[in-house]
Amino acid sequence: MRLRRPNKKEAPETMLPLINIVFMLLIFFMLLANFNASAPFSVTPPDAADSAPTQQGLTIFVAADGRLAVDGEEVSPTALVPRLRERLSADPPPVVWLRADRDVDADRVIAVMERLRIAGVVTLRLTVNR
Repeated sequence: MRLRRPNKKEAPETMLPLINIVFMLLIFFMLLANFNASAPFSVTPPDAADSAPTQQGLTIFVAADGRLAVDGEEVSPTALVPRLRERLSADPPPVVWLRADRDVDADRVIAVMERLRIAGVVTLRLTVNR
């Protein structure tokens, strides 16, 4: 008796590569959406030279040429630490805001932050314009 071999069926195309591509695209677009989130409305921050600080606490300004000011009053770099120690003696100590010009060197900002640490600043917040 002679048996017939069954015809070989073609292998069905697998859906796995397509599913992998769809999930990779999904992950890509989810990450892209998180990085490029837009603001819900336009905000124009106040100009530091024309207006008083809007934050609660003490604001330190650093100009592009290195000049320093404490709450709008210009101080020399050597007088910064004594002035801050005087102002930080309140209980509880105020939050210190550091507002640096966009053109100031990062090294200069770090040097000012070091002076703030020496003066005893506990809470420091950096302000930026978006």
